[in-house]
Amino acid sequence: MRAKNFNKSEIFKMAWRCYRKHSDSMTFGDCLRWAWKKALENLRKTNAGAYACAILRKEKDYWKKYDERNRMAYANVRFGRNDWAADYGRRYARFAV
Repeated sequence: MRAKNFNKSEIFKMAWRCYRKHSDSMTFGDCLRWAWKKALENLRKTNAGAYACAILRKEKDYWKKYDERNRMAYANVRFGRNDWAADYGRRYARFAV
């Protein structure tokens, strides 16, 4: 990944905070690796949301032709009490309640 997507100052601050807290068990290099890992996770989370929106937009465009087809197929259908009359024609309309 390109480094311009990251705020290096924040990454080093996180690493220093981690090092001050865990200096007895972790080296600064370990803390720096942890901070970069957290930064990557945050970047993936934000990119995942944008990626999901792009996929939904693409799916919406894909289904647009089918929506138009369904709209034309059901143009004269009235959904409700006598919706079968539009499906089977007027010859059964005399039996409608």
